[in-house]
Amino acid sequence: MTQYKIPVPRSALPTEPTGGYAVFAHAVVMNGDRQETAWSNGCAYKPLITVKSWFNNSINSGNSWWAASSGVPFSESSYWCSLLGTNIYSGKDTYDFQSERLTMINPGRIEVYDNGSKLFVDVYANTDDGYTLARTFVYVGNMSGLESIPKESDNLTCPDYAGHFPDRNLVEGNVHSFDFPLALVSSVSFKEEFESNRWGWFFYYSLN
Repeated sequence: MTQYKIPVPRSALPTEPTGGYAVFAHAVVMNGDRQETAWSNGCAYKPLITVKSWFNNSINSGNSWWAASSGVPFSESSYWCSLLGTNIYSGKDTYDFQSERLTMINPGRIEVYDNGSKLFVDVYANTDDGYTLARTFVYVGNMSGLESIPKESDNLTCPDYAGHFPDRNLVEGNVHSFDFPLALVSSVSFKEEFESNRWGWFFYYSLN
């Protein structure tokens, strides 16, 4: 199967909130030696999620260390973001943490789930081993958005999470919870929307 990715820059989207977007996709496909046209068949919105947290440990002299979500690494470099795992939400997910220093004991876990209209990201500290969450930074979106975040000045490779991850919790605690509007997808035929006999569909991605 041939796949094409067509990125849409943010500059092409309306600057004022609209509640969502309508997406049309049309292609010419080959059925044997015959050309046919095909319209998109919508798919659920599956955001990318990545997390970086700093942990305090009351057992180990109160030292503070960072850890990041497991998953596909943001970078293959030698910098810390090679341990910044990214994950595409698949429904009621759980991610571990990974770190350069916290290798023997997992300092916590990340649970992601939704209720149909909102996506929830709950970050838990491993309190059994003395950990608490000092601060947490979360990015939810897509890879192009994550890659567009300004880079840290000392390495020019890793995203400046402290300055530009849009969601964070800086209050020490055992749990840091976040919620995000979840894009909902509805299929609409040309006949329904335009009173047209032409064959085709498009999809509304709406944010509650």
